[in-house]
Amino acid sequence: MFVVFMGGGMRFVKNGGWLVCLAIAAITSPAYALDVSQILPAQPIGDSQLTIGARTLQLPQGQWHLVAGVKGETTNPQSGVPAETQMVYALNTKGRQFKTGVVLRMPVDGVPVRQWIDDPCKVSGHIYRAELDNSKTPECLVVFKWKSHLNKPSGNFYPQALEWIQKENIKLPGPVYEIAYTKLAANDFGTVRLFVPVPDVASDDDIVNWAKGLPVALKRFFEKRETLASLPALPERSAN
Repeated sequence: MFVVFMGGGMRFVKNGGWLVCLAIAAITSPAYALDVSQILPAQPIGDSQLTIGARTLQLPQGQWHLVAGVKGETTNPQSGVPAETQMVYALNTKGRQFKTGVVLRMPVDGVPVRQWIDDPCKVSGHIYRAELDNSKTPECLVVFKWKSHLNKPSGNFYPQALEWIQKENIKLPGPVYEIAYTKLAANDFGTVRLFVPVPDVASDDDIVNWAKGLPVALKRFFEKRETLASLPALPERSAN
């Protein structure tokens, strides 16, 4: 069953009624954030907001589209109790240019776990890595610099984004920075990945310095101590 929020109320549509959902979403005022755990991609994000469960992430100003989404589960390694998660891809374009990709993953209602076995800092190939908390609730910030993005993606998530990009004739970005910030908290978690074309940023130092602001902006949000957070505007190469 899909849930569509309209004017502060809820409308329920039975399975198979996704076309009705999209039609309703198309006429709904953009003042209301998309609950991306309930509404199918791809579609414009008129208010530049992503909502999963009770939390809303405000994206920087731009022309955003929801281009991929998958539901999943994460399991408490102690009790084995599964929790529903949602991962979505929001893409900002300018004309036919790829400007920013944002992947957000969070549980819909929370996760009954106080000690994680995951290690988000156990990665390689990075140009910057900061293990901010290596206790029972890990926190990690990593910056990568890749030669390409969405080049022959696998799985059932990133191919959705590539399909939309190809359908809309959006130019793929070539080399990209990937900024990944993860906070695994008591009974909750969140992770965000941003993909930014390398030519749009003046230097590696500029993107790393920008990335260092993500823990301040998102830590309490991923811990569910705040229900609203904003991504800061990305650094851009000067036109001069």
